Amino acid sequence: MSNAALKYVRTMESQLSSAERALLWPIADAANNHTWESRFSRKTLAKLTGLSEATVKRALSRLEERGMIRRTPRMKGRVQLPNIVAIVKPECVDSADSKDTTPGVALSPPGGHPEPPRGSQCAPYIEPSLEPSEEASAEAAPRVDVEAVYERVIAAANGSLNPLSRHMTAVNDVLGWINAGADLELDIIPAVKRVAHRKPPGSIKTLGYFAGAVADERDRRLKGLPAIASTGHSAQPRAHMRRY
Repeated sequence: MSNAALKYVRTMESQLSSAERALLWPIADAANNHTWESRFSRKTLAKLTGLSEATVKRALSRLEERGMIRRTPRMKGRVQLPNIVAIVKPECVDSADSKDTTPGVALSPPGGHPEPPRGSQCAPYIEPSLEPSEEASAEAAPRVDVEAVYERVIAAANGSLNPLSRHMTAVNDVLGWINAGADLELDIIPAVKRVAHRKPPGSIKTLGYFAGAVADERDRRLKGLPAIASTGHSAQPRAHMRRY
């Protein structure tokens, strides 16, 4: 994991689409500390983010066209291996996280001061894309505060999530649910609380465990039915209600 890459992605969030943000978080989280390189296939990225492979392909192409990432194909014989995906590092970011530099702070040349870079601090300016995309509706909506969403969902899990799974990339499951039409307040938080309440501490390995419950809450809301959490209904068989 590269902390510098994660910080850099955070500075660029306001210039990215929801799909691009969802892709860059796992790429940055898995990035090499020095090169910011990671290895991902489109299929793996689609699974991590909840996006379709077609959406992943388009979003990666846009990121590459804008100079945000660089992809290098890998082959072993005739077998295609996961691509090397590197986040393109701005010049003002040092090559290693261990150095005393962070994204957003330009390095001063000897005897002088750096000129203010164009765009967001030291990050490259990204021209807004004018191409229509299936994420257009998501772009019109308010942007998601990824850190706030992560904190809300982890709090709702109430200790049921394994500590090893409590990292920022886990929020990609939640972003996938949101992209699929789930509402954070009306569907996701109630579903996570309801399922977590029945589980012992640390027993749930990933946030993906809650996907079915979130989908149930979303579907009931879209059909105009009462939320499961408010009705007390459960997907579990209700054998205890049988009368003999």
